[in-house]
Amino acid sequence: MGSSIKNSSPPLHLLLQPLLLLLLLGQSSALSSDGVQVGALPVSLPRASLFHTHNAAPSSSLSFPSSSSSSSSFAALQEEDDVEAEKAEEREETLVCILSNMDMALLQAKITREMIDEFKDTYTLSKFNQTWTDLDSFLPLEIDEATLEVCSVEQTCAMVLPSLSPLSKPPPATDSDAAKSLVEISSHIFRFMYAYEQLVIDQSITKDKFAKEMNDAYINHDQLSILLEKVLESCGQTPNFSDLVALDGKMHVTTSTPRTDLRGFSTLRQSLQCLDLLENMFGEKVKLLEKVVEEIENEEEEEEEEEIRRRNRRMRRKGGRFSKNGKSKKGRKSRRRRHHLE
Repeated sequence: MGSSIKNSSPPLHLLLQPLLLLLLLGQSSALSSDGVQVGALPVSLPRASLFHTHNAAPSSSLSFPSSSSSSSSFAALQEEDDVEAEKAEEREETLVCILSNMDMALLQAKITREMIDEFKDTYTLSKFNQTWTDLDSFLPLEIDEATLEVCSVEQTCAMVLPSLSPLSKPPPATDSDAAKSLVEISSHIFRFMYAYEQLVIDQSITKDKFAKEMNDAYINHDQLSILLEKVLESCGQTPNFSDLVALDGKMHVTTSTPRTDLRGFSTLRQSLQCLDLLENMFGEKVKLLEKVVEEIENEEEEEEEEEIRRRNRRMRRKGGRFSKNGKSKKGRKSRRRRHHLE
């Protein structure tokens, strides 16, 4: 603290100088009866920390904070504020990062869904003598989770198929929603890989004619899981493997033919629902982002072409050679797209 001043009254501007310094440096600070708020970071500062009055009369003994103490306190507060701002900025970038990196994953999801669509009717007609649509309407979604289980040697069992969110769930509007939704869907895809592995074993044991289709579904879900994991890691998110812990060390369970056919149908239906959920939640936003990027690219291309024309006009007036870009329009656009999506 500064030294006490006695026997004389200093000028008013010297008395107020430390407080004015704090207020000016804080820019958006606001002084209230409870303390000082610096920026968006609430900091409670007792009034005694700003002005300390000894037991003697205020006019005879008044002490002030030193300028070095005030500067170090403000620097500490500013550093904390900067850290919080940096974290907030990282959170704000999560949604854009996910959308910018989802193209390949969404394409793989589309390929996987179309592959299952190609044989799902044949499967239900062969196994249940009903079309996919009829059987889907007849069997409630609630039965799916309990149709496929794996068990340990000690007969400790666990259900393989996940509990899915409804398809009516809105697309993520915030960064935290986007991260949470993608982590959740990725976790489901990991479980579907495990489920299709069980169906491949079913088909192998029964010599069923859908062995290739189930194996293709497994491979496609495996590729999708890899792509989603890359998106999460690129955007600073951690995949959730905790749901797979309950399945670790457990084995395929052979059951009756009707139940084997039913769990095949349930797995196909649930995985299609999850793929639709992924496309519905992120597909439209990715298209919107790509549209915005396309518009920016077009504007930049027009500006670039106009600059080339201006340069050529200047060279023509000077009698010099025309300026050429030397790069293809397609190449320039491709580089701009990578730049904006990054």
